[in-house]
Amino acid sequence: MKPTEIDQIVQEVLIELAQWNPFIYCKAATDSAYIKFPHWGLGSLRIGDHKGKKKYTYRWRIRLDKPYDYFETGIHRGVSFVECGVGMIEVLIKEFNQQAEKRGINPG
Repeated sequence: MKPTEIDQIVQEVLIELAQWNPFIYCKAATDSAYIKFPHWGLGSLRIGDHKGKKKYTYRWRIRLDKPYDYFETGIHRGVSFVECGVGMIEVLIKEFNQQAEKRGINPG
């Protein structure tokens, strides 16, 4: 089976955030992927080509259905989030690392 664009992005994110020990906890039939981190304060990351379910909250979101340079921050259900298009993944990674440092979370 040929890897999808989402699979490729998942691998990129796992490499870029390796110091935080990310792991895939779900690959949905809708072609969304979900990444968690051992430290609960880091939140979770959703990669998908459509809007997720409103009842779930993901601190980090990469959206393939948004413009390449899309970037948004906000609050959903009391949780701050960062959402971006595929052209802004490096900005999301930088924000992730800054937020971890700000919260006093150490890699590993």
